[in-house]
Amino acid sequence: MSATNTPSSPQLPPPGWYPDPLTMGQQRYWDGAAWTDQVAPPTPPPQIGFEPHQPASYPARFGATTADGVPLAGWWSRVGGLLIDSLVMGVVVSVAGTPFSDSISVGLEAWLEDAIRAIEAGGVMPLYTDPQYGLVSPLMSLMLLSLAINLIYSTGLQIWKGGTLGMLALGLRVVPVGHGRQHDGLPLGVAIVRNIAYQVIGALLILPLVNVLLPLFNAKRQTLHDMIARTQVVKIR
Repeated sequence: MSATNTPSSPQLPPPGWYPDPLTMGQQRYWDGAAWTDQVAPPTPPPQIGFEPHQPASYPARFGATTADGVPLAGWWSRVGGLLIDSLVMGVVVSVAGTPFSDSISVGLEAWLEDAIRAIEAGGVMPLYTDPQYGLVSPLMSLMLLSLAINLIYSTGLQIWKGGTLGMLALGLRVVPVGHGRQHDGLPLGVAIVRNIAYQVIGALLILPLVNVLLPLFNAKRQTLHDMIARTQVVKIR
């Protein structure tokens, strides 16, 4: 059955010039199905005696939006951005953690040999944290280094550009709740709170999974760290 015969199908506005959903103070042309790259100055006030044009504030096809009419990021886009950031951070942390690699490699090899011997002899498998393997110090150092790099990366980019490399690559931006048209980066305090909350949540058992899935179940499409920092992720292209 076609969309025109389905009562619940959203009615899209006709082609024409509408207030730009991405940049305040200008218009953007809507071709009846999608926004185009054509922009124009705002329409001057109507003359007396003429009925003013009343366009829709935002096409219905974009679904959930911020309070000021900017579409919220989809769940798959956010997951894709997270995967890109994880790859970037994996490479950076691997390079930065090179000084600890030898100690960790030697300690793990010694522990694995002892563990295999213990299993074969029917004894108790040793813990990798036992002092003779020398793993605790380099592993803790690597963990703290990874935490610092992740905080600097995500906080710095969200302050500077409004999003991490993964977000920006997929056309996403982090904004304060209800301020989707904001084109500056996040305020310093908001960015710090958001990213510290993300790291803390990530260390708490099942909460990381809950956090990732949460945007699927709330109207503002927020994660726990979004709720804590009062932010939303919007789609800017």
